Amino acid sequence: MSDRERRVSMALDDAYNYCRMLTMREEKGDLLRLCAALHTVDAALESETGAASQFLHISTQAWSRIRNTLFDFLLTATPGYFLVYKDSEASPVEPGSEWPEHGLLEFFPESARRRDDSYFCDLDSLDFKTKTNLRWCFAEGRTNIRPADFAPQPALQEDEVSDFLTHLDEVCAEEAHKGKKRAHQKWWQLYWEATSCRNAQQKRRLHKDMDKLQVVWGKPG
Repeated sequence: MSDRERRVSMALDDAYNYCRMLTMREEKGDLLRLCAALHTVDAALESETGAASQFLHISTQAWSRIRNTLFDFLLTATPGYFLVYKDSEASPVEPGSEWPEHGLLEFFPESARRRDDSYFCDLDSLDFKTKTNLRWCFAEGRTNIRPADFAPQPALQEDEVSDFLTHLDEVCAEEAHKGKKRAHQKWWQLYWEATSCRNAQQKRRLHKDMDKLQVVWGKPG
């Protein structure tokens, strides 16, 4: 093994072990170590010699998962801002717009060594919870993020849960009452249209619409 291969092997070994310790909560996300690990894995995955799968006997797919895990820790443990790109478009999507179904996310760590240091990840490869939190921020028109944006929300107390469910029941009951009232108004409208309709086919369609409403909301009194 050449000196270069030995250095690559050691760097990949460090990246693998650091990712494992992060996952086991034995280490906290450190910007410099995360960036170094990502650079190492990215270079290995992009290597024509297949360096990522050459060492530690791990498949390229496994290294890709490790890379996604490292990216997730970088994204959720360090302040910065992100951009979202739809598919292969060069310009980012405007914050507050609809989140694209497929595309790329670019993250700029706040304390990176160089201003142009950024890291990419496919939207499809993002962790589900991480993506959900990012989408909330993006919908609010906000692309600057902090670790607090990804912190788990405190659990509701028993009395808070009870109050919430009571309020939810009241809202649902009110909406159901409004829906029933609108449905009955529509039923009477269809009834009078059917009564005066002389076209047999149109009349059958009106009666069918009345039946649909009646099945869900009952017959008006």
